[in-house]
Amino acid sequence: MGKWIITAFAAFAAFMGFLAFSCITQDIDLVAEDYYAQELKYGHRMQEKHNASVFSDSITFQLTDNHVIVKFPAAFGEIGVSGEIAFFRPSNNANDRILPFTLGQDAMVAFKRENLEPGHYKVNISWTSEGREFYLTKTLHV
Repeated sequence: MGKWIITAFAAFAAFMGFLAFSCITQDIDLVAEDYYAQELKYGHRMQEKHNASVFSDSITFQLTDNHVIVKFPAAFGEIGVSGEIAFFRPSNNANDRILPFTLGQDAMVAFKRENLEPGHYKVNISWTSEGREFYLTKTLHV
């Protein structure tokens, strides 16, 4: 009877050791390294999202063999828009890309597709136009 108790306790201790080791060695990717600073800017971000809400359907993606093309409303090409597009890969933050852009007359911006690994991306677009700031979140599957 005594050796079964010792065996059960040893098995339990080994299992707990395995769980502790598994938890310590697991790679955890944060959504953002500076999440606390981003939380402090939350009110400003909500205003940017409100500004961009009227453009959510008119900003689209087009995938070609070699490029990811982001199309903005035609009026943006005439007024000078600049900003950045962040491609966040939820499954692996090593594939995240933040790319600056300035729109030309065609109101489109193209990025090489080879810079993006195939998969699902959360795309955050932030831009400034005529002194107003905008922020829009979309999803994209490359």
